[in-house]
Amino acid sequence: WINLITDGFPALALGVDPASGDLMERRPRGPEDGIVAPAALKRLFLWGFILTVGTIGAFVGVLLVHGVPLLSVGNGRYAGPLALARTATFTAMVLQQLVHALSFRSGTRTVFSPASLKNGSLN
Repeated sequence: WINLITDGFPALALGVDPASGDLMERRPRGPEDGIVAPAALKRLFLWGFILTVGTIGAFVGVLLVHGVPLLSVGNGRYAGPLALARTATFTAMVLQQLVHALSFRSGTRTVFSPASLKNGSLN
């Protein structure tokens, strides 16, 4: 469900994202370069770390604020803080993936540039 929500719709919106105006003025990638540049790999691992910390932080934060449940309610279903923590974790993951899609739209423009508002499907 998370992959369906967080990857499907943003991928479709990114697919209709207009090309940047300076696309043909950029130098092509060299034949000896890898598919993923070292700078992009660093950025990828940094965002992975940020998303992981944010997701675990949402789960632990809710449990710290509302308390850790000690008993389960029939059929292995937990009531109270654990259910709330799971919901907060799910919500944090979905929202972080949407922000992640916005931030990776372009390698040269920031999220706050006027050009990022041109794709109404993603905004």
